[in-house]
Amino acid sequence: MTLYQADQQIFDRYWATERKDGRLVYRQISRNQRYYRTLMKWLNTVDSNKPCTLEIGCGTAIDSYYLAEIAEVEPFGVDLSEEALRHARSLQRFFRCPVTLIQGNAERLGFADCTFDLVFSSGVLEHFRDPAQVMLEQRRVLKRNGVLVIHVPQKYNLYALYANLKIKRGTWPWGWERQYSADNMRKLAEQFGFELVEVVGCNSALLELLRWINTKDLATEPKCYHAPLPGLRGLIDKGIGWCENLLHGLPTYDRISRFVSMMIIGVYRKPSQ
Repeated sequence: MTLYQADQQIFDRYWATERKDGRLVYRQISRNQRYYRTLMKWLNTVDSNKPCTLEIGCGTAIDSYYLAEIAEVEPFGVDLSEEALRHARSLQRFFRCPVTLIQGNAERLGFADCTFDLVFSSGVLEHFRDPAQVMLEQRRVLKRNGVLVIHVPQKYNLYALYANLKIKRGTWPWGWERQYSADNMRKLAEQFGFELVEVVGCNSALLELLRWINTKDLATEPKCYHAPLPGLRGLIDKGIGWCENLLHGLPTYDRISRFVSMMIIGVYRKPSQ
């Protein structure tokens, strides 16, 4: 059974009730810096002066908006939920560059073959019990030598244990999901004809918990994603960022992070032939 048969109502309800404002923008951009650095690293390897990018299951499209802020791209985002896209359009006010937002199904993308230089997603693939059709569609719309970046929950950490307990009880707010390991990332490449070029871990569960606590009760939303938080919250936020930079600066961290981090990133390249 696909995501759209099983869990569409869950996601529609989530997007209809969850608060989507500057607090979310600030928190998401703060926590996804490693993800963005990975996107930029591989975006710089594609053969295009102005790469065309597609975010699958874009939700609020914050990642696409931010990518367009830091890179010269032509960004597209697709999501099944019109409620999600409504929130995405409302968040345009925080950014300079627009994103072309389209309602659509990740298993049947309405784009021609070989359209995009970069296809990426965050927190999407884990909700598909069988990701085959999504992977095939992503491969189809990628240009030859294009890059696919998948950002999903990592299997071996306490957050994954907590999520699985909630899923078994039927109380996880995002319905069914699975977690991925570095070995799972390798198997996806073998199964769908990609070259796996990088696997990295990101996001410490402890630091993410601290970030969520620090920002969830902000009385007013930040006016822009790079505005510092006021007072003690700002100091805590800087401390969290300092700890993340320290971890990623350790020589061995990249090798072990894929086995201990909250999230894992798989980077794939479509063959040129």
